[in-house]
Amino acid sequence: MTPPMRTGGRWTAAEVDFVHEFIVCYAAGIVGIPGASLRECLARALRCSSRRIIQYLAKHQLGSLSRLRQLPKAPHEFTAMDHARRAALYRAEHRFHARLHPTIVPTADSFDALESLFLK
Repeated sequence: MTPPMRTGGRWTAAEVDFVHEFIVCYAAGIVGIPGASLRECLARALRCSSRRIIQYLAKHQLGSLSRLRQLPKAPHEFTAMDHARRAALYRAEHRFHARLHPTIVPTADSFDALESLFLK
């Protein structure tokens, strides 16, 4: 069962870390959906409304990034730095999910939602 979408509320530290790691990876072409904006990808990864993403980006003077569309790299084009960024993103996602669902023990399968955003 997927968790309900968040439409508001305070941003947790784990959520903010995840957003920052996601933006870095998105800008580098490591994560994303071809043709989808950063806002759409973040909303999908965080399971929250696009409006919440827009408000966060605007508040932190990153509003121009909300419409950014980056074409993801093919996995064979990843550099060692890209793999390190991707690992940092996985760790940030792990902390984010652990904060939301502290009773759930994370497994390798818990990263399926984010993995769907990586070009295979």
